[in-house]
Amino acid sequence: MNLQESIRRILREGGFAPLPIRRRISTDDLEEAFAYSLETNTTHMDNPNTILYKEKKPSLWVFSKFVIDDMVTLIEQEYFTNDNRIYFSDTDEDDETYHEKIRQPLLRYYGKRIKEKYDEVMSSNDEEIIQESIRRILREETRLSTFIRRRVPIDELEQEFNEAIIYATDLYKRKYGHLEGSEGLREFRRLTLAVLMDGIHWMLHSTTNEDRNWYQEALDDLESYYKDRIFDEWEAFTN
Repeated sequence: MNLQESIRRILREGGFAPLPIRRRISTDDLEEAFAYSLETNTTHMDNPNTILYKEKKPSLWVFSKFVIDDMVTLIEQEYFTNDNRIYFSDTDEDDETYHEKIRQPLLRYYGKRIKEKYDEVMSSNDEEIIQESIRRILREETRLSTFIRRRVPIDELEQEFNEAIIYATDLYKRKYGHLEGSEGLREFRRLTLAVLMDGIHWMLHSTTNEDRNWYQEALDDLESYYKDRIFDEWEAFTN
C-alpha cells in the first residue's frame, strides 16, 4: 500500500476534528458537545414536536447531519464570538465551504459512533425491520463473488458501503438538488458505487494479478449485491 492510500484509509477510519475547532477548544469540550448533540437528537426521534420525528424513521444521513450541525451550533454558542465564528453561511458558496471544512471532517471523525447510536435506536424502534435487514444482508452475502469475498472482509465492506451512502447522498443533494425518477436513481447508484470502489480499491488491486482486467467485473458485482439497499436509501431521502 503506498503512502497516499495509507493516508486516505486513516482518514476514512476516523480522521481528525477540523483545525478551526481543535485550535480553540479542548478534546474534552469537543467530546462533551458531541455527546450532548447525539443524545439530544436521539431523544428527538421520539418527540412529535421535532423535525427528526416528522421524518418518520430518518435515514442515517439525515440523523448524522442533524447531530453534527447541532454540535457545531453548540460549539459556536459556547466558544466563539460573532467576530470569530467557525464559518459563515450567508451564501451557497459559504455553505459548501462549511460542508467541506467542518461538517464532512466531523462526519468522518464521529461517523462510526453516530451509526452505532442510530442502529441502536432503529433496532429498539422496530426490531422486525432490523431483523429483516440482517436476513437480507446474509442472503446478499451468498451472492457476492469469491473475487471480492476473498479480498475484502465483509465487515469492512459493510463499513465502506455505509460511508459511501452518506457521502454519495450529500454529494448528490449538493450537485443535483432533488432530481427524482429513474434518472436520479441511476446517478445516485453510480455515485454510491464509485465512492465504494474508491474505498476498497487498494484491497482488490494489491492482491490481484496486474494482467487481470478486474475493475468492471468487481463494479458489476457490487451493483448486483447492493442494488436493493441503494434503492432503499434512495427512497428514504427522496420521499
